[in-house]
Amino acid sequence: MEQQLGKNIANRRHELNMTQQQLAELSNLSINFISRLERGGS
Repeated sequence: MEQQLGKNIANRRHELNMTQQQLAELSNLSINFISRLERGGS
């Protein structure tokens, strides 16, 4: 389930032409967290 969530987030981010850095700033999360989430890590 976590992997699917990460894939969905990555797909939507790409649709919006956003970088992980931009998403991290908008969501007030770290870029490392975004990266791990998209890869399916915990």
